[in-house]
Amino acid sequence: MPKRNVVSWTSMLFGLVGVWRIHEAWSLLNAMPEKNIVSWNLMTAGYAKNSRMVEARVLFENSSCFSFV
Repeated sequence: MPKRNVVSWTSMLFGLVGVWRIHEAWSLLNAMPEKNIVSWNLMTAGYAKNSRMVEARVLFENSSCFSFV
């Protein structure tokens, strides 16, 4: 990709979460230079879909998505 932005990063994150590659999705989220509420929500949902409720709750409580409210 010539230029990555939050949309392209979030699309890659969506793909990883969709195929249950949650560890790789977490690594990608950490590598993202810019995150938005969609990227945080995708990661939280990915943990929940993988029955990792503790991680989902911790991520939700500590994510920067609270600054969007």
